[in-house]
Amino acid sequence: MKNQENTTMSPPSLTPPRIGETPGLVPAIEKLDAILEFLAEREHGATITQTSVALELPKSTVHRILGTLEHLGYVELSDGAGMYRLGYKLLMLSRRVNHNQSLLRVARPALAGLVEQTRETAKLNVVQGLSACVVDRIESSAEMKISVVVGAVFPIYAGAASRLLLAHLPEPMRRQILGGPLTQFTETTLADRDALSRSLEAARARGYTFDNEECVRGISALACPVMDFTGEAIAAISVPFIANTKTESMLQEILRLLADACRSVSLALGCPPDAYPSIRWVGTDPFTA
Repeated sequence: MKNQENTTMSPPSLTPPRIGETPGLVPAIEKLDAILEFLAEREHGATITQTSVALELPKSTVHRILGTLEHLGYVELSDGAGMYRLGYKLLMLSRRVNHNQSLLRVARPALAGLVEQTRETAKLNVVQGLSACVVDRIESSAEMKISVVVGAVFPIYAGAASRLLLAHLPEPMRRQILGGPLTQFTETTLADRDALSRSLEAARARGYTFDNEECVRGISALACPVMDFTGEAIAAISVPFIANTKTESMLQEILRLLADACRSVSLALGCPPDAYPSIRWVGTDPFTA
C-alpha cells in the first residue's frame, strides 16, 4: 500500500497577457497597475531602471508614470537613493474601503434598534457621485410605513439625509452642486441657492436635518451624521415617516434616539468622542441653528 500524503490543490500558474494585448483595456492604466504591483512586492522599493527592466517598459515611460504617482501621493521617492516605494495615499484608500465594509456591519444593529424603538423605517445613506444613495435599510413592520429599496438614489440637495451629506462635503464639491441646476421637486424643496446654502450652515451647526416633504410629497424625515476615525461624516442615518403624523415631542424623541444611534456607530468606527457634534433640537425650520 502506498503511503498517503496530503496534497495541496493550487491554481495553475498562468502567464498573464502582455500590456496592450487585452482588448478594451487602456494600456497606460495597465502600465500604472503593473508598476504599483511591482513596487508592492518590494519592501524597500525599486529604482526607475529596476522597474523598467523588470516590466520591460521604456525608462522614459516609467519615469513619467512614477513622477506623476509621486506628485499625487501614491508613491514616495527616497532622498538620494532613487528608490520609489508605495505611498500613504494608497493606505488611506485601503482604509476607506475597510471603513465602507465596516460601516455596513456596524450600522446594521443600529438600524434595527431604531426601527424597534421608533416603529419607523431606518436607512443608511452615503454619497455616490453627486447624489445620495441608500446602502442599507430596515423597514418597519407597521402597516403604515415608508418603504425604500437599497440602491435608491436621491438628489443630494433634497431630503434629510441628502442635505446632511451635502452639508459635510468638502467646500469645492458643495460649490459645484450649488452652482449646478436645482430642481424644485415640491413646494418646499430648497431650490434657491442662497436658501440651500443657509440650510447647510444650520445643519452643520445643529447636527441634524429635517425633511419637510422637500423631496417627496407626503414624506418627512430626520437625519444625523455617521463619522469615521478622521472625524469626517461618511454617511447619514435617517428615519423617514409619513408627514404631519408627529408632534414636536415625538420628533424630539426620534431625534434623541437617532443621535444616540449615530454617535454609537461613529465611535465604533473610530470617531474621537469629542469630534462627534453635539446634536440639539431646535425645531423643524431648516435655517435655525
